[in-house]
Amino acid sequence: MSKKKILKVWPFWVEGIKYHDQYLSEFMVDDHIKTVFACPNQSLKEYSSFSEPNKKKDAYNYNMHFLKFVSLFNKPIPYEFLKFSKFINTYSPDVIHIFGISNFTTIFTFVSIFFSKFKGQIIFNDHSDPNERKNGIIPGIYFILFLIFYKLIVRNKYEIIVPDESSKNEVINRYGNNASTKISVIPLGYDDRIFKFKSDFRNQKTQLRIGFAGKILPPKRIEFLFKAIESFQTSDIELIIAGINPENTSDYQKKLIDYVKEKKITNIKFEKFLPTPKSLAAFYSTLDLAVFPGSISITTFEANGCGCPVIIYNSYSGLEHRVSELRGRLFQDLDELITYIKYYKDLKITSKIEHELISKESSVYSWRNIKYKYYEKYKFVN
Repeated sequence: MSKKKILKVWPFWVEGIKYHDQYLSEFMVDDHIKTVFACPNQSLKEYSSFSEPNKKKDAYNYNMHFLKFVSLFNKPIPYEFLKFSKFINTYSPDVIHIFGISNFTTIFTFVSIFFSKFKGQIIFNDHSDPNERKNGIIPGIYFILFLIFYKLIVRNKYEIIVPDESSKNEVINRYGNNASTKISVIPLGYDDRIFKFKSDFRNQKTQLRIGFAGKILPPKRIEFLFKAIESFQTSDIELIIAGINPENTSDYQKKLIDYVKEKKITNIKFEKFLPTPKSLAAFYSTLDLAVFPGSISITTFEANGCGCPVIIYNSYSGLEHRVSELRGRLFQDLDELITYIKYYKDLKITSKIEHELISKESSVYSWRNIKYKYYEKYKFVN
């Protein structure tokens, strides 16, 4: 493939934590595609405590261009339009790929493009989640502002890539039925260089080792998983929760820890937040089963990549691609969660959890393969 350049615009930056775009950029380097991320150097408030500064200068396969900004209600608002326009002219990207429609950085980017010489393709990613809707006066004003922005500027002129049917429906709900004509679903994925099957890492005991890894926040509903675990004998199940931040433990995390202590539950254990993909892969490689009782991200794919089956809360439509007969199950309520945990407990006893096969089945969702779906949208020729 001939050399191409992408400018990805993000509304925030969490140092040390990779999202879909960062992984895709790494895999696109192999095809001589250069990526620059432009964003305010500000992390989301709820994620900042999980940030892990990367001290290696060559840690990323992409470059950064930080935007100066002011903050309003923890929302960064970049303001150096002309300076960013000059950067766009100098970098001369083939594609400008913007993450999120409803944020001030997107408006800033369109103003900057107007003053630039850019004539290439503009594409959006939008991961709107119906579970994260906010109510109140300020969210209401925010919604109206960006609805007007969409109707006046975006309209139905630009491709919008969403990760699943739920995000697609949410975008349509926000901006109208006409938006559906420009929406494409490209699923999230995982890094198969790191998240892969490794033999002999799992214990051979009959006790089922269950785990959850990620940011321990209220939307994750970890307490719901505790209720399910308490219905089993201590000798049958071991649960590991990896995501505690000992230097900055939140009220929610303290509540979970205190609950386990007060009830003297011995088969639920806590570990620190796992800041690197390698540490996360090592964790999943020791598990028999991963359970996601609340909101989810790419971690379900990463668990599958390590050969670990998953049980996922069916919080919205369109999650079927995350599981299959072999890769996992979706649950709706507590009884269903308990039933599926028992199902995997019985499989563990008879050594019938097909970890290696689960990993092989999941390879279709590796970033190595997913990137080609983006090339089609970018109109890049292989």
